[in-house]
Formats: sequence, C-alpha cells, structure tokens
Amino acid sequence: MTENPRSRWYTAAAVAGVATIAAAACTTSDGQDEESYPSGTITMVIPGAAGSSNDAIARQIAKLAEEELDVSIVVQNYGTEAQGLTTLKEAEPDGYTIGLAPAAALTLFPLTQDTGYGIADTDFDVIAQTDVSPIVLLARADSELSDLGAYVEAAQGDPVVKVGGPSGRGIPALNIAQLASAADAPNYEYVGFPPGEQVAALLNGTVDVTLAQTPLASQYVSSGDMRVLGMFSSETVAGMDAPLVEDEGYDVTLAPTRVVLAPKGTPESIVEELSGIVEQAVTSDTFQQFAADSMFRTAYLDSEAATQGIQDQFAVVEPVVEQLGWGDQ
Repeated sequence: MTENPRSRWYTAAAVAGVATIAAAACTTSDGQDEESYPSGTITMVIPGAAGSSNDAIARQIAKLAEEELDVSIVVQNYGTEAQGLTTLKEAEPDGYTIGLAPAAALTLFPLTQDTGYGIADTDFDVIAQTDVSPIVLLARADSELSDLGAYVEAAQGDPVVKVGGPSGRGIPALNIAQLASAADAPNYEYVGFPPGEQVAALLNGTVDVTLAQTPLASQYVSSGDMRVLGMFSSETVAGMDAPLVEDEGYDVTLAPTRVVLAPKGTPESIVEELSGIVEQAVTSDTFQQFAADSMFRTAYLDSEAATQGIQDQFAVVEPVVEQLGWGDQ
C-alpha cells in the first residue's frame, strides 16, 4: 500500500506540536527552562528593616539555601509588609523572586488595612513555613504583677493597665484583646511603639507590662530585668521558662509564624524544589542552633501544609477582627 505523503506531514506536525507544548510547559514566563532552575541569582524580599527578626531569619535561610542551590541569593529589605509583599506580588512568577514574611501579613493585615494584596494565598504561592516565634506578656522583675493571675486581676479593676506592644493591629494586639475577652479583664490600654521600643518603655515605666516575641524578650528575661507572665502559644520554646496562657485556663494560643512565598503562578516544580531546599535549611544543625540561641521554635511545613496553615489562621483571625471592630476603622 502506498503511504499518503500528507499523512506523513500530519504525523510530523503532531509530533512537533507535542514537543513544542512539552517544551513550553517546562519554560517559565520569562523564557527560562524549569529543568535548569536555578540558573541565576535569586532575590529574597524581606518586609522589615535590616536587623529585624524577619531579616535575621531570612538571611540565615538564604545563606544555607545558597549552599544547596549553588547560586547567589540576594536579600532585599523593605520598610513594611505592604511594600515588600506588593513588590513580591508584582514580580515574575519564575522562582527568581521569593520572600519571607509573617503569616499575619496575609491573614490579619489585609482585614485591617489597605495592603495592596489579597488575603491568605490569593496573590502568592506558599513555598513553606519556617518557624514560630510566640508572643509573651512581660513585666519588670520588681513589678507587683508577679504572674498572669495578677495581671488579670489588675485589668479587671482600676486603674487602667498600660500594655505596650508593637504599633498596629498585629498578633500581639490580638492576643491581649483575646485574653481580655476570655478573662473578662477589659481594663487595659494598648500602647503601640516602633519595633523593639516596647521593651524600653517597660523598663522606664511608661507601661506596666509589654508584649514581645520570644527572640526579643529572651535577653531581658535572661538578664533578670523582666519576667514572663504568660506565653501565647500551644507549646513553649525550649530554654525559656514561661507559663502558657492556655495552661492558666485561657484559650489564646495564636502565635506568629513565618512563611516563604513566591508570586502566584510560580511553576509547581519550582515551588516543590524550593520547599525542599527550605526544609534542608530549617532542619539543619546550623539553623537549629540559631533558633535555640535566638529563642524561637523551628516549625517547617511543606507547601501544601503551610498553605493550609495560613487558611486555618485566617479562619481564626477573621471573626476576632470582626468582633473587635478593627476592620471598620
């Protein structure tokens, strides 16, 4: 039987078409080959100033990830979560721009302020969760507020208890508001300060107690200048003698976590590769020692679990924000 030349053309065209589609599927939006990823410098966006907790943790992860990827990772700082994450959102989804940010920047901030990006994982692919840095309620070592019960009693009466914390409506402000509701202890005034300055305000008597993440609080607790009245978390941080608020009968356990993010639409294969690299970095002996020295808890979750964690946190935060009326102001 004689072969139809047109059939040969159709067959060749079909094969070429499949090859073209397969090649396109392995190519990022800017024409780079996924299979050769990474082949150039990666930029890590950090919402926070140099020297902040976010910055220190990001740089440690970047340094360890560089060793595995064999490419440079450049850390780029932005002053606020909104600035950093808006920049990340608008970057090409090719794996060459990623970021490290507090999960609250995706779950809480979009409910209370104009961020320029959507809630939860609307505008980002979540690569991994890295750690947990619980909030603690601190008093001066010489304060009459010797434990959480003493604070609750004070906040149930007069005068108003002044509570220091980071400016804005973040997890610390949410924690103390939840405690006030759970303990019927509403007689407090939240006083916001630039990052880190709330501990100085406690030491100089501007506030009666203050809220801080464990890395910041640890040095003042270790020096004997402050005591921990309670930790807002479901589990404590190794090396810090801190009673859990939950163990005192108040179900207030929301703790700040950090996540590594990429712009929405980043190829799944790249997200998976980066998630594995983050896991190697976070579970390494070097990072574990860094976490122990800095008083935070490593808590790696892969892309799927970290995405679910953000969605779960949003489900907790949203009704509390509505109850407090924060979204209306």
